[in-house]
Amino acid sequence: MVDVWEFVPEEQLKARKCLSYLTIEYRGEFDASVKLGNHLYGCDECQNVCPHNLNAIPTQIPEFQPTEALLNLNRDDIKNMTPAQFSEMFRHSAIKRTKLSGLQRNEKYLE
Repeated sequence: MVDVWEFVPEEQLKARKCLSYLTIEYRGEFDASVKLGNHLYGCDECQNVCPHNLNAIPTQIPEFQPTEALLNLNRDDIKNMTPAQFSEMFRHSAIKRTKLSGLQRNEKYLE
């Protein structure tokens, strides 16, 4: 097992600033210092730098591929999305964890 501190010095690890935590689990509004970049939901940068994923092969399982509707989703679609549209688009998706209100909140903090 690899110790996380080998990769990130303790003084730099701030779990409450994790983009996945903020965009998925955090409830409430953000303060003005929050910058999500282009991360509407989650981040997964830790997966990109994890040495265990160095030779990972993307899955070809159809159920894990994004739908055309998701690939074409834009900021206006998110701003104007109704609860029924949200439920339909993200049926069987972990994105429902953030709720429509969370997704719309996150959209406001994208760059």
